[in-house]
Amino acid sequence: MKRHTVKLFSLITGLALSLAAFFAVTVFSASAESYSAVNIFTTSVGASYDNTETNKNVTYQMGEQSTVSYRKNLALKWYERAEGETVGTAKYFTATIAFDGENFSKFSMKLEAAQHTMNKEEKSENTLTFEADNGAYTAYVNDQKEAGVSVTAQNGEFVIALTEAAIDDKPALDGTTGEFYVTVNGKYAGTFTNIGSNYAEYSSSSLTPLTFSLDEMKEGGADKQRVEIRKLNNQSMALDKDSGKIEDDAAPIFVLNDEVKVLKLGDTLDFDYKNIDVLDSSVSTEFYSFVFKGTDTDKDPDETAEDETDKGLYYEKSDTLSKVVFMENDLYNGTDNAYVSVAFRLSDGDNHAFYYLEDYALSAKVDGSTKEYVRVSKKVDSRPDYIEENVGAYQTAVSEAARKDGKSIQIGTGAYYYLPSLRSLISDADCGYTELTFDVYYKNQTTESGSATGLSYNELKFEIATAGKYEFKVVAKNKFGNVMQYEKDGKTYNVTSSNVWDVEEIPSFTFDVYNNGPSIEESEINDLGYIDVTFTFPAFEIVGLSGYSSEYKLFRLDGDSSSLTLDEVNSDPSKYTWKEIEEYDSDKEEDEGDNVYEWRPSSRSFIPQEKGFYMITVKVVDSDRMSAESHQVVNVTSEVDTVHGETYWLRDNVLSVVFMAIGGLCLIGIIVLLVIKPKEESEVVSVKKARKEELKEKRENRNKKQ
Repeated sequence: MKRHTVKLFSLITGLALSLAAFFAVTVFSASAESYSAVNIFTTSVGASYDNTETNKNVTYQMGEQSTVSYRKNLALKWYERAEGETVGTAKYFTATIAFDGENFSKFSMKLEAAQHTMNKEEKSENTLTFEADNGAYTAYVNDQKEAGVSVTAQNGEFVIALTEAAIDDKPALDGTTGEFYVTVNGKYAGTFTNIGSNYAEYSSSSLTPLTFSLDEMKEGGADKQRVEIRKLNNQSMALDKDSGKIEDDAAPIFVLNDEVKVLKLGDTLDFDYKNIDVLDSSVSTEFYSFVFKGTDTDKDPDETAEDETDKGLYYEKSDTLSKVVFMENDLYNGTDNAYVSVAFRLSDGDNHAFYYLEDYALSAKVDGSTKEYVRVSKKVDSRPDYIEENVGAYQTAVSEAARKDGKSIQIGTGAYYYLPSLRSLISDADCGYTELTFDVYYKNQTTESGSATGLSYNELKFEIATAGKYEFKVVAKNKFGNVMQYEKDGKTYNVTSSNVWDVEEIPSFTFDVYNNGPSIEESEINDLGYIDVTFTFPAFEIVGLSGYSSEYKLFRLDGDSSSLTLDEVNSDPSKYTWKEIEEYDSDKEEDEGDNVYEWRPSSRSFIPQEKGFYMITVKVVDSDRMSAESHQVVNVTSEVDTVHGETYWLRDNVLSVVFMAIGGLCLIGIIVLLVIKPKEESEVVSVKKARKEELKEKRENRNKKQ
């Protein structure tokens, strides 16, 4: 009976453990429909999430020089179809913000994305700035304050939007220049430039798609500004009144960056695209394709044919994009072309939407069809070629790109020449500009020559290490592997690295550069320094002729600096008195002289001994005896500041924790039962028998003694 009781108890505890695990998983899954703002945005020192229960939208308290950043992929341009529509409409990035009161004088929003034309930063950076003055707001782009526009809050908010549509006296943009107009509540505020992608891809080391900055507080006012983020693209940032979280109310967005003109029969589909959800990092995708055979379909892609004879009027589902392949039997009416629709169903678990390749691609109409399709060709033999009438204009652009502020661009180790966009110079009948790759061959009048190959449209650059005249040629190849060709003696040949300089059909371009001396760029210091904690200054970026020398020195600001800010000191250190700190000398005692600072120029590191401002200077001299100097300043505080982040994990997962705890206790109980198990009946009988034998032996021993 006891053994059966134990088994029953084990069964009950095992069942409890299973139920606990089940409910824990269920609770976690249920919370996937809403999101905490602290998991969507990140803040710098001086900014914090405002979790006041009465807030209706995501709200931050921001101090001067503080930031709130969105560090996820961000859609900039895409196409959507309303219900019943057969053609998509272009949609663009929008952000809706509001200010609670007016404690600031300058606030900005910076957008970072891949560049359209290569530059030193290897990204585009555009900023929209708001200036506030007693209820009057001015908005302008990229520091062009003189071109700013007066804007007024509507419904207490500002709607920031990108567009390519004509506005005011600005003509419509065609999507080929890397430009977007910026509007605030419908009024033109400026133009974002050099944007080379329809999405901004987050990179922890180099690219933050969206950053809101409180640049300046109003003089004599409060030290914090409440900023609401009410909407980002199609996602509302309203907070649920009970949970205080953002409810997911928008479907993920499909963004295609390729300029698709035609697909090739038999090829697997391969595009530069992103599935982007403002809140959710996990997006599922289903792929559908429809081949036009004379009759359009009016079915949704995920509808299933009930009769085999009707299958030709429905989309066909594929597990992956690579399985969407069009073959000979898809060709239309005996031609060399098929006409297809490719649909993408995106879902984040809460919302879903369909997107269609033909909305993004160069679509074509077929006789007998009321819809547009993407053309799939059996013969794709086009090749990139030069547009001869634009060669002269491109040479002018090449010469201009070799100048900056009226002087030659920088030369030396780490210096590059950035090619102007080739979009107006090279074209391909069957491939868009973004689907081409480029090989750049260059040389100068001495011995330097080289190549940069396999470059995409926004990576066009090559190193210019010495002064003089440079000459370069560009050879393009399309996505189908077809490279530029030339004719000789009635025959056609591919242009290669071996013959490129002999091919007259490939134009060459030239520019001149000379030495302006070395240049130094300081890295931004984001950290504070602390007493008795080793601080290392970030490396300076030095560009100059090979063989340059560099000298580093360290200084401490002399006198009381408690009323000064880092920006004040760093902007003009010559206004203050500095005391030089000597380099660490191993021949001296560790506490002798300045050795306590352990200043080591080779590593740019030292150990602060007093709070205040410290400055490192660098002087660089190149082989032409030309020099450059720069500096960085760090603020050292007396002790390490610990900033505790806000967390709502326990509050949001109370039930999960309870069930997990129950499950854990049940597991412990099972382990105990397995280790300390009851004795079997045979073991009990054996013990009793042994005990009887022992008593019998004792009685016999007593009788013998008597």
